[in-house]
Amino acid sequence: MVRNTPEVKQLNTELIRREIQRNEKSTKASISKETGLSVATCNTIINELLGTGEIIQADQETVYMGRPAVRYQYNRDYHHVLVMYISNEQGINKIEYVIADALGNQVQREQISPKTITYDLIAELVGDAIVKDSLIQGMTFGIPGVSHHGVIEYCDVESVVGIDIEGRLKQQFGIDVEVRNDMDFIASGVYHSINNISGNLATVYFPSKSDGCVGCGFVIDGKVLRGSSKFAGEISYAAEAFGVSRKEQQKLTENRQSFIEFVSKAVLIVIATIDPEVIMIIGDNITQEEIIEIQNQCKRVVSEQHIPKLITDSKISEHYLNGLIYTALKQLQFPILE
Repeated sequence: MVRNTPEVKQLNTELIRREIQRNEKSTKASISKETGLSVATCNTIINELLGTGEIIQADQETVYMGRPAVRYQYNRDYHHVLVMYISNEQGINKIEYVIADALGNQVQREQISPKTITYDLIAELVGDAIVKDSLIQGMTFGIPGVSHHGVIEYCDVESVVGIDIEGRLKQQFGIDVEVRNDMDFIASGVYHSINNISGNLATVYFPSKSDGCVGCGFVIDGKVLRGSSKFAGEISYAAEAFGVSRKEQQKLTENRQSFIEFVSKAVLIVIATIDPEVIMIIGDNITQEEIIEIQNQCKRVVSEQHIPKLITDSKISEHYLNGLIYTALKQLQFPILE
């Protein structure tokens, strides 16, 4: 809840910032109308944003009477963000990172496959990026595992377990850093790629072969659900509680029918937990025909009215990167509003 004058001004600034980003070229009058703020308030904040260079004058709107209205647009190079994730698939390490501008457009994208992923290597990549791009002010970092206050508790990339990546990067480079489970970012990327979604969303990921266990990301009322200990979405442990060990889960892809049955059960857990509007099922080359089979298996347990829209998509890395970028920018630009 916003309670004091500085917070009210920050909230108003975020409302104006969001409106200018939504509409490529906005006037003071249109910003006032869309945000519900007075023209005087908008005028003060817009002048401040112009002074810092966060927004710039675009052109003038032709009007029938009076002076032309000045239009404003967001400065995409006001700041940049660095996003990075690590993974280990079929024994191959990967680090992929992107530098994005203030509007989320990718400026640079790189991928490497080192023999070993260490903190020193991560720090070297971050340091090189910051030297090359002085506009970087924030960073998000994704892991295939569990972190608590930035410390990696469990990860498919075992060489980083026990390391406080978040704290060490913050201290070393002086930028905002947030470390999260990969599914948090993937779910966020999926959510913002779907048009006209108003309800809750779940993204369920099934890694190929023996590269890991089922994971899930939840978006509730437009925000990623992380849970009190940042453990939300670790449904592989729920499956283990029902008698399917994590090791057995990794072998299920060897038999396609058994695998689809397991996917259906995981989907039912999600349905009964958050009752989402949409469930995105990704990973292991799941086909549209299998989506129909999963839906039919779910109907044997719950009535059709409780089954959400089930969809699949193969663009996992794109959703992942988009979720990383969205989260990094949200931290910098909308700490109150979002």
